[in-house]
Amino acid sequence: MKIPVSRACLALVFVLSVLAVGCGHTTRVRLSGSPGAQVSGHYTATHVSSEFHGNANWQMSFPNQRLEEFEVKKAALDDSVDLDISQDRNPLVHATAEPGVRGLRVRNNGGWTVEKLK
Repeated sequence: MKIPVSRACLALVFVLSVLAVGCGHTTRVRLSGSPGAQVSGHYTATHVSSEFHGNANWQMSFPNQRLEEFEVKKAALDDSVDLDISQDRNPLVHATAEPGVRGLRVRNNGGWTVEKLK
């Protein structure tokens, strides 16, 4: 038995397939910390590295990129800094560099690992 398929139906299936394959993810990194906490660090996203420094309260988005590593160091050991990484609306990592911890290193190697820097 042959099932008739209209050209409009095939076009709709094609468009939906292209949209599903072409849709990317956005990874978001959010830092928050003690009032006035200063931080520095670096990140690697899709094999490109960059450095940052400044206040601990900010967020950054990586649309259609793979975040491979994110490292943050506090200027003052007495401060506390929280790091949250999410993809779209799904939380991936939450870590805290509490007082006495120098910073955090997060790596994405087929799974997320968090290292507290002493």
